[in-house]
Amino acid sequence: KVSYAEVGVGSGTVRIAGMTKGSGMIQPNMATTLGFLMTDAAVSPADLRRVLKIAADASYNRLSVDGDTSTNDMLAILASGESGVTVRGEDLWAFGEAVKAVSQHLAEQIASFDVLALLLPETRETCGGAEFQ
Repeated sequence: KVSYAEVGVGSGTVRIAGMTKGSGMIQPNMATTLGFLMTDAAVSPADLRRVLKIAADASYNRLSVDGDTSTNDMLAILASGESGVTVRGEDLWAFGEAVKAVSQHLAEQIASFDVLALLLPETRETCGGAEFQ
């Protein structure tokens, strides 16, 4: 299962690619799932951790198929900086939304690949009058 996004930030375009493996024993908190996200952006480790936490909570950690859990879960994000584009400040929001979109697409693929029912709740959040899903 793979997903990809490009996002324009102040000084250029960065790419986010992801791949994941998951089957059976899927419950919130990613049971039996391995997920890898890669970007060519230059992003600080602290900012990457925050972005990944938000993306995981909006995708993998909402995924439930058969109600079981496992201790063999992981989701990692790697940033090479190869694009030469540094993501920080106001650009971090757009970058984070792209990481979240890739993560959500990957989680949806895990659930749709499994033969059991998809239980991936949607939420809507508001911030300053803008609505996000």
